[in-house]
Amino acid sequence: MQETRQQQQQQYSSPARCRALNIPEILMAIGECFYLSTDGQATEWAANRDKIVSLLAFIQVSKLWFRTFHPILWYSYNPFNMYHFSHHSISTNAPHFRIVNISGVLSKQLGCTQLVTLELLKTYTDRKILDLPLERQLVSTNPGLKTLVWEGPQSSIYITLQKDDFAELGSVRELVLYRWNNMELPFIDVLRPMANTLTTLKLRHITHFSVGNLTDSNDPTTTRVTLPRLESVLIDTCRYDYPRRINPYFIRELVVASPNLRTLGLKLHQVDDQHGASELARCLREYCPNFKELTIQSVLNYMGGESTTISSAIAFIRDCSASGLTKLTVWDAPWHDKELFLAIISHAGTLVDLEVSWAVEGYVGQHSVDGARCVLPLLTQCRQLKSFMIIDVPLGETAVFDVWKKEDWGCKKLETFGIKFAWIGEDEDSAGSDEDDTDTEAEQISGMNPVMGWYQHDSDTRHVFSGVVKCLFRMLEGKGNIKTLLVDKYRYSRSKLAPLSDV
Repeated sequence: MQETRQQQQQQYSSPARCRALNIPEILMAIGECFYLSTDGQATEWAANRDKIVSLLAFIQVSKLWFRTFHPILWYSYNPFNMYHFSHHSISTNAPHFRIVNISGVLSKQLGCTQLVTLELLKTYTDRKILDLPLERQLVSTNPGLKTLVWEGPQSSIYITLQKDDFAELGSVRELVLYRWNNMELPFIDVLRPMANTLTTLKLRHITHFSVGNLTDSNDPTTTRVTLPRLESVLIDTCRYDYPRRINPYFIRELVVASPNLRTLGLKLHQVDDQHGASELARCLREYCPNFKELTIQSVLNYMGGESTTISSAIAFIRDCSASGLTKLTVWDAPWHDKELFLAIISHAGTLVDLEVSWAVEGYVGQHSVDGARCVLPLLTQCRQLKSFMIIDVPLGETAVFDVWKKEDWGCKKLETFGIKFAWIGEDEDSAGSDEDDTDTEAEQISGMNPVMGWYQHDSDTRHVFSGVVKCLFRMLEGKGNIKTLLVDKYRYSRSKLAPLSDV
């Protein structure tokens, strides 16, 4: 019995048992009192100076507390906000870094090897840099990276990607590459190490992609690499700089290699020939059964001073998904193109989130009313919509709202309606004001004083075009279950309480 009691005393007096800091709930409660952002955003050291001083004193309570909380203080590193720390202090604490965010050329070796997120961006002054040895070393010596955002110098000559830069990156989930040359390196050598983990891929201004990067050049349906977890792809290139345009067949190869692709963003001029667009749409239907979300960054051709819809855009939007799109974003869509709207409406049975940015130059007066009539079927026929955003509506064209108000909307599930205005010949401080609008009346639109049942949840309680806002309030009367109205940077809701997204 005596031995048993001694064993119990030893068991409950062991360091692992008596350390309160081993209890997650206690750690969480302490951490809430001394919270510093570790979510990848740069910590604002100047704004949090008092809190940091308190934290420095706080971690000196004991050796145990120091070992526990000191790494949290150095979890995220941004030289722009932490310039007052000496290089010795930074290099000493670099092993604690998990997130590094650098804007500019890395000038000194950091010595951190356990990064989870690494963001290497450039400034305009870095355009003459032609090699990045320290950055390459930092990337290659952090095999545990989950997120890599890497921008090359803003020079006319893009630096070439190298195979060794990515050879050890077997855990990357999100890869963002910007301003690189792919001439000497098959892109398959970039993707192969992370093929089984990559979920998000963004390529911006990457030059010299070619056919056969990802598939057998003799048999395009045979992939040389499979990306089983890749769900989101964004490809952005320059319209006018032809050598920097990604080969449309590379996009098709990427689709074929990504059976679980769900989201795709691209500019249609990348596949502006009818055959290329049709083939890409066919591959999405055939190889990507889960494809549901599409962002088209431009559907316009600017030829001879006139803008027209790219010929392949309409068919591509209509045919790209086997089971229908749930989310669609279209930029620079001409108001007058009924065929484009019909292509969007072909997904009416599945669309939940729709955002359209209009090319509005010249579309005022009767033209804007005609455009509003083209838009109207989106609201009357897309019955599953929960969020609708329309961008670049000419400010002051309130007749547009009258067109939309007169019809019964079929989207009874719509919860969020958003609108952003284009400033065409209007002064922001005076546009859209009703004659009977006074400062007192305008200031009533706030979180405490509703107008027509709507509350504004912004720090600025004076909307510069409150007259237009009230037109929107009247338009939305009786329009289903709309709970939130977004007007440019302002948010209105039916509830006195601010939405959770604002808290």
